[in-house]
Amino acid sequence: MQVEVSPVAVNADSNDVEVTYGSKRSRRLTMPLTLFGIFDGHGGDKASQFCADWISAYIRNDEAYPYDLGYAMKNAFTSIDDDFVRSGQTDGSTACAVTMVGGRRIVCANAGDSRAIVVRKDGSVVRLSRDHKPGMPDETRRISDLGGRVIYWGRWRVEGLLAVSRSVGDASLKPYITAEPEICEYDTGKDDWFLIVSSDGVWDVMDNEEAAHVVIASSCAMEDGELHIDTDRFKWAARNLCEHARSCGSSDNFSVLVVDLQSCGNPGATDGRYQPA
Repeated sequence: MQVEVSPVAVNADSNDVEVTYGSKRSRRLTMPLTLFGIFDGHGGDKASQFCADWISAYIRNDEAYPYDLGYAMKNAFTSIDDDFVRSGQTDGSTACAVTMVGGRRIVCANAGDSRAIVVRKDGSVVRLSRDHKPGMPDETRRISDLGGRVIYWGRWRVEGLLAVSRSVGDASLKPYITAEPEICEYDTGKDDWFLIVSSDGVWDVMDNEEAAHVVIASSCAMEDGELHIDTDRFKWAARNLCEHARSCGSSDNFSVLVVDLQSCGNPGATDGRYQPA
């Protein structure tokens, strides 16, 4: 189902927006906006904490919000980067943020090597972001055109130092390191079950399909011959994915978010929030 954010917020103090939907854009309803984010710091924790504390405010205060969420998120990334660099701090953070319009549309903004995927009922995957590595041809070209160098030192690195090509902060590597995110907008369907957002500690040791299968195995159970999400098991999904990454040999730290797309934004769901016992 196609969903389009309306140019009218419900009210200034609410996270809700009006959307139009249907083949002729003739139906309207109110949906909540929900923001998820993974901010993976390097060289310190100041940039990642700054992003976690303030990214939602930057998005909400952008003039494109809520009319064009993708553009608002793009502006928020570059603005938060400018302000953090001006603070004089030298560390950096990759950033992957996802805004959900009810349970119908996902808008993903990514700068760096954290990743967001949608897991479908059959175990297939929809990738919402790509990893920004200096060795990617277009990233190498962008950095070279700016006068920078991509050097192999164990892995491809910007100026022989940083193994990602986009991030918030990293003032000493500007302008080669940019915070400009790539935006992906995706309309969810009935077979889209989970959203996974994770830092690179997971993706270093497993591919998207393996992560999808771990979450499905951790979160679902057969009932009357049909596969269903088991909420008692789902609350451990992110932790189980971390444990699996560790068992696969990951030596990096990791942060993982797993979202139940069947409940998110659905007022008829019994409970869209799960608290581990």
